[in-house]
Amino acid sequence: GIGGDLLFDPDEDPDCRDNPMVRANGYTCEVFIAVASRGCDSTLGELSGSTNQDIGSFPPSMRIRDACPMSCKACYPFGNIPSNADFSQCQNSDSVAELGQSCELMKSVSGSFSGCDTLLEEISPTALPAYIPADTRIRDVCRSTCGLCQIPTCSDRDKNGDEDWVDCGGSCRECRSCRNTLAKSLGPLYVVTGEDNGLMHGAER
Repeated sequence: GIGGDLLFDPDEDPDCRDNPMVRANGYTCEVFIAVASRGCDSTLGELSGSTNQDIGSFPPSMRIRDACPMSCKACYPFGNIPSNADFSQCQNSDSVAELGQSCELMKSVSGSFSGCDTLLEEISPTALPAYIPADTRIRDVCRSTCGLCQIPTCSDRDKNGDEDWVDCGGSCRECRSCRNTLAKSLGPLYVVTGEDNGLMHGAER
């Protein structure tokens, strides 16, 4: 079906954007919000029932705020978060339950300290539904779990601002590599491993 391979518009903010499947199905988020009886809290099923419109590949239980997070202010572009930002619409997406997953589980099995950047398709045991674009990350559907429902700081233990890593880089302190002296001392039978930016290290035999 349409959707699974459709990428977000590269000109849009990668951290706060509406699902492009809304446009692909011939709608706009502005229209969704304007005609829904409960605004962003309405489900697409409620919207379809009241307007007699087909909602395409979206599940009826999906809330408008999950399909239109930017328009519903469920997220803010990191470079433009107002000091009085209202994060009341910022929640984990109901679509996570539709996948039979939980945000905590997905983050823990991602295999990385900054697991929220992991693509859903990398950890999903089955193909993603058509309404979830292939470049969707854990952070896009698990905003609360990934620490995105707050104004980012340099001490909140989340990679949620302009940081290069958790609480460092960007406007925070400089990121510094962990000491891997111990791993190196294990001898030639071991290979030192680590993230691309050198901030996490380990050893494999």
